[in-house]
Amino acid sequence: MRMGNQAPEPQRHRQRKGARSGAATAEAERTGHSPASRRPDDDDDASTVAGKHEIAVVDAPGGDGSSHVEAAPMKDIPSLLLLLLLYTLQGVPMGLASAIPIMLQSSGFGFGAKALFSFAAWPYSLKVLWSPVVDAVYSDAFGRRKSWVVPVQIITGLVMIAMGMIIDDELVPGAAPNLWRLTAAFFALYFLVATQDIAVDGWALTMLRPENVGLASVCNSVGQTAGYIISYALLLALGDAEFCNSYLRVESARSDSPIVTLGSFMLFWGAVFVVITALVGIFKSEKAAAVQEGRPPPDHSFAAAGAAIRHSYHDAWRVLTLPSVLKLIVVLLTARAAFAAIQGGMDLELLQKGVPKQTLLVIGLVYTPFEIVFSLMASKWTAGSRPLGVWTSAYPLRIAIGLGLLLVVSALPDVQPGEHSEHPLWWYVVLVALFVSMRLSANVMFVAQMAFSNRIADDRIGGTYMTILNTVSNAGAMWSTPVALMSIEFLEQSGCYSADAVAKAGDSWLPFVNMGLTASDRLQLPNSKGMASSCITQAGWEQCAAAGGQCSHLADGYALTGLACTAIGLLWFAFFWGQLNHLQDLPKSAWLLASEKGGKRDSE
Repeated sequence: MRMGNQAPEPQRHRQRKGARSGAATAEAERTGHSPASRRPDDDDDASTVAGKHEIAVVDAPGGDGSSHVEAAPMKDIPSLLLLLLLYTLQGVPMGLASAIPIMLQSSGFGFGAKALFSFAAWPYSLKVLWSPVVDAVYSDAFGRRKSWVVPVQIITGLVMIAMGMIIDDELVPGAAPNLWRLTAAFFALYFLVATQDIAVDGWALTMLRPENVGLASVCNSVGQTAGYIISYALLLALGDAEFCNSYLRVESARSDSPIVTLGSFMLFWGAVFVVITALVGIFKSEKAAAVQEGRPPPDHSFAAAGAAIRHSYHDAWRVLTLPSVLKLIVVLLTARAAFAAIQGGMDLELLQKGVPKQTLLVIGLVYTPFEIVFSLMASKWTAGSRPLGVWTSAYPLRIAIGLGLLLVVSALPDVQPGEHSEHPLWWYVVLVALFVSMRLSANVMFVAQMAFSNRIADDRIGGTYMTILNTVSNAGAMWSTPVALMSIEFLEQSGCYSADAVAKAGDSWLPFVNMGLTASDRLQLPNSKGMASSCITQAGWEQCAAAGGQCSHLADGYALTGLACTAIGLLWFAFFWGQLNHLQDLPKSAWLLASEKGGKRDSE
């Protein structure tokens, strides 16, 4: 389930005609071949998460602005299945990372911990920094893309095996995890997966026939989503003893241990990575670049590779200095702040309210088919000449839905860790309806943003252009979500307080704030043997009660931060609404790079 800004939201992409993925444009641009582009999300979002449902769209050359797909997939079924498999493998580590905060919530994994752990997903937003290297350095004898896909995936599998051998000892139930080591380990894993993603995107352009290249984004969307759901759902289900006893075991076989642990799960998938990659390396051939493109053999000297890398970085800098792009960057970097708290902290907030992990899993599974279908529908809505008009319509709607979701979640009382709260069926119906509506509105915004990016990108450097816009958009979620999560932690100040002070604070007239409670009322408890004294753990709760205190908090940090983000979003929309219309009305020439020789922008 992808609630909130879960660390590994799958990246979303759209193939545009004449555009190539990321840094893969450098050599094509130098040789006169039409560049190509690839692009990403959720948000959520990220966290989520995540993240991330791509629509295969090929821009029609006609004048009606419509988009359509013209493909003959039957000719490329083996290649499409291979791409689907490779993208599915990409989604597996994302699902694992998204499950970590939920699995460790009972060990004191709170909002601040999730803020730190969210940095593990940063490589997906920063891969533009090393994508030119992936494009320029390779062995033509082994294969341009296989030179990266095979070794990187094998290393990924070995890293997962190594992590699987030690991670269960690191994550002892009831003990505070070492967040820095955990974040560093998954950061390395994400770096490898992001590098593999760059290579697979480029391979798709040469593996498929020209008429089927647009289907690569479908493989990306379906594959990453499948890998994410498989690893996330299976780990949360099979790794939870209560779920296994309730639904998977007969009464005589019930146990306090789950069917799988995080370590055994990672060992299994690490082995799968190694075996599948070995088979791909042995049985899947890749034509040499010169044969594919009908050109003389490429120059593999270090000087030529260095020139290609410098060429890509130079193009990126030229794009970043365009006044119109600078204005769009400000929009993309700040737009997601409105949703950072509500979506980023929702999963942990629901767990603290006593909603079972299994319920969160079911909500995510219910939502996934809606997301895929609705993304395909949204691509038609944004096919007109003013896609940002759709974006500006969905933005306030998403804010309103998020506010409703915030009120529904915040109205629930906190429960003791380990206990489950009972809610009527209608409450779950409302929760699911609001959550699905919020995610669907996010999809509409995403598709509209990508349609606009496709429309303005300079086709001569389409991949570089699109990768920059995608990186900036992802960065908008990557900075805002940790800030929101840390704000929740700071305002909440959850802990063990004097029972008398908590009783008096219960009469507070101000919602979401315990006005009679102060930091001086907090009891100092020992934190022995690594046990978290925080009241978000069962051990901390019991320790507080034994000391004559009561677990409480100074304020409802989730509600207050969510309301603050909502207010910021409304102010942001009022300020940038005119700017968005201005950007949409700019002529195409405002987005094109100046000619290297003449110093003037090419005409439309």
